[in-house]
Amino acid sequence: MVGDMTGTRWGRAGIAALTAAVLATAVLGPGTAVAGAGAPRARAVPAIPFDLNGDGYAELVIGVPGEAIGRISGAGAVNIIDGSAGGVTGVGNRMIHQGTPGVAGSNETGDHFGSTVASADFDRDGFADLAVGAVGENRRGSSTPSGAVTVLYGSAHGPKGLGDQFLRPQDLHLPDAWGDVLETGDLNGDGYADLVVAGAGPASAGHGGVTVLYGSSRGLTLLGAVHLTDALAGAPGPPAARDRFGRAAAVGDVTGDGIDDLVVGTSRDERGGVYLFGGQHARLSTTAAQFVGQDSPDLVTPDVVYSSDGLGRAVAVGDFDGDGHGDVAVGDADGEPQMFRGCQEDGGCPGMVLVLPGSDAGMDAVRHQVLSQEPVGSAGGDEALGSTLRAGDLDLDGHDDLVISGSRAVLPNHQQAVDSVIALYGTDSGLSGSGSQEWAADTLGIPGVSTPGDGFGDQLRISQLGRSAAPELVISVTGQDSGATRHTGAVTVLYGSDDSGPVATGSQQWAQGHRGVVGVPESGDRFGALGR
Repeated sequence: MVGDMTGTRWGRAGIAALTAAVLATAVLGPGTAVAGAGAPRARAVPAIPFDLNGDGYAELVIGVPGEAIGRISGAGAVNIIDGSAGGVTGVGNRMIHQGTPGVAGSNETGDHFGSTVASADFDRDGFADLAVGAVGENRRGSSTPSGAVTVLYGSAHGPKGLGDQFLRPQDLHLPDAWGDVLETGDLNGDGYADLVVAGAGPASAGHGGVTVLYGSSRGLTLLGAVHLTDALAGAPGPPAARDRFGRAAAVGDVTGDGIDDLVVGTSRDERGGVYLFGGQHARLSTTAAQFVGQDSPDLVTPDVVYSSDGLGRAVAVGDFDGDGHGDVAVGDADGEPQMFRGCQEDGGCPGMVLVLPGSDAGMDAVRHQVLSQEPVGSAGGDEALGSTLRAGDLDLDGHDDLVISGSRAVLPNHQQAVDSVIALYGTDSGLSGSGSQEWAADTLGIPGVSTPGDGFGDQLRISQLGRSAAPELVISVTGQDSGATRHTGAVTVLYGSDDSGPVATGSQQWAQGHRGVVGVPESGDRFGALGR
């Protein structure tokens, strides 16, 4: 059984930032429709993310990228399950795909519609809108732009299909692969949420790219879109075939000026790191304020060894110390912390998370923190801590908290390593191991059974689904089997508690064909895409 883990020890070290100039190109959209001509006047208060019907509770929106539609394998779909005052309810749940009336596009083999999802109120009409990635759209060769994003606008009845947008990189004359990463935030301070679309796949020889589409009273607009690339970012060394700029992204107010900033992960010439692009009025800054990489001078210490290109595979932004500046958490799932020295030669390292406190000037290199977990049982070097990160105020104390997945440890009552998720809580001095919690698929109170490779925590979301003022923690289990049917997938919802964060008691598991959810569990569905 896995219970609450308190007093976990976490290591520390110090880092410096490398400032680099970054260029970007402004892109005008050649003819993609903007949603909702004659759109209603914007409301003073935008809807919370995933509240697609404006009732004050987020919906549980789950991508199913492997879903077969009829005989079309891997077309993909999204399940929408309503939140309510009593929590998630299966009543009236529905499935949408590219063959659903009013949804742009058509179902094709390998589109993987639902490979990632994100939500915000882009037109500020009081109903959250839904962005859905289809990473396989138009994937006919490694050198062609591929992927697409469908934007469905909310209404009192949920996504209405009317006025939706079907966005592709070629519409903006971009070589990127879209659909890998979607994030939202207000990057120009105009009160409308914007959409960040990142693609670090095979297109553009693997360089990757990030595009920012701005929100307005009419929804997302291509006018003034900003495109960022690693080739223009000014990091040390020439562009390389595996830069993967945009393999991770996060949005938050790092500088504390009231406007969100954008953090982008990269593996520049197989050396991992993150860029900070400063938000500002009118449009996102086209120059990177900072670049911090694993070779930054103060990162090179005897205490920590970063893995080759590992730093920056996962990023999150949250105000962990409550000082009004977003702090940047950066995962290195193969990193070698001090207590595991030599693990890379032994075949695997436990991973770690770098935290860069925010400040008026950006990421504070001097006060950085490295988080790593003590060995648990005999798992040692195969924990992969930091493969997924999410930040939010779980216990409503005014400090954001950090949820970390990728811990594969031999926990009490287990004979072999299982996937688990850890929550660290914010304090006035930042994240603390004191009072930390850890859950696995068969923690007491959580429905399910832990099995090696079930992917518990593969993706995470913090969302206000109901029951209390505190948010819920949604955990994907994309590798879960349904009987003899492999990798059908599921999600677990841990309900929030106003003073102690998520609790296992009363948690729920949701999957197709279970609790009335539309769909039939099929091999390779991987129900559980929550966004990264």
